[in-house]
Amino acid sequence: LLTLGDEVLNAVRYAHRQLGHAPNVTVLDLNYMQFDWFIEAAKSNAPAWGFDGFNFPGTNYGSAPGAFVMNQLLDANYGKFSFFVCGGMHANDRSWEGAYRLWPLGMTMQVLKRTANIKLDKWASKSTKMLPILDWAHTPTPGSWSEVLANNHYLAAYHQRPYYVLQYAYEAMNTYEALEKQIASVGANGGANLDAARAQATQLRQEARERFLLAGTLYEQEDALALNGSRTLPDYFYRNWGVAYSQLRSLERSEEGVAAAKQRAAHAFLKYLAFESLEPTDRKTVEHGVLSLIPPPAGMTRQAAQQQQQQQQQ
Repeated sequence: LLTLGDEVLNAVRYAHRQLGHAPNVTVLDLNYMQFDWFIEAAKSNAPAWGFDGFNFPGTNYGSAPGAFVMNQLLDANYGKFSFFVCGGMHANDRSWEGAYRLWPLGMTMQVLKRTANIKLDKWASKSTKMLPILDWAHTPTPGSWSEVLANNHYLAAYHQRPYYVLQYAYEAMNTYEALEKQIASVGANGGANLDAARAQATQLRQEARERFLLAGTLYEQEDALALNGSRTLPDYFYRNWGVAYSQLRSLERSEEGVAAAKQRAAHAFLKYLAFESLEPTDRKTVEHGVLSLIPPPAGMTRQAAQQQQQQQQQ
């Protein structure tokens, strides 16, 4: 378990050492790992500290000569150990992003290779059970540790889960669109290679559809949850929710599927527009988007409906 931040490390140490929870977990703090004396101590006490078989590929964590960065640490140990992150990665070290990704699970993120096949149905069920359930008697005091926990960890566990699925959906969507362009450029003379590419494109389209649908479904589920006095969900939660169903609309084959996606997208965007914190330009953009999702009244053209809305705004 890679930790970062005082509130994370202190809470984990108490649960791990004092209460005896998860004795099979090894805690490795990213800040402590920057000191060579800590690396030497970890090696000297490897069995007792849980580092037996663990490979530190340098003198310490950092960018100095002889040190190692996160990508090297993961490459040296991934497969022998399962990695989880609590508190995030160091912002100045992005070496791992090309080969690895973070994937939400409870109040932690699991480190996975980008090539890993994520079984979304099993993950969705497991991650639902691992969502934290905490209780505050009242809204946490501004500036308190309780507020830090509520905002940065408890609330994040809820809104990051659908967001990461949404980004995963965009990966499939972008790959699908790029492949479609390649197919179009080849034309009808591609032979067997073209048939294989079309089959792959069909699979990618289906994967993108399933991922956007899951993202939207998770947003709906988590909007219905009471967060026990922590914080209300942020405005961008609802914007991303609407985006998920807007993208799904373009991938649906049936009229019923398109209509349902439009309805759900409009519902989410209207919740987003209820926030007073929105920038005027963003509000206007979303309002026009919502109008395009809602069928005009019978007998009124789309252009007339848009003109009517503009007059109401004026």
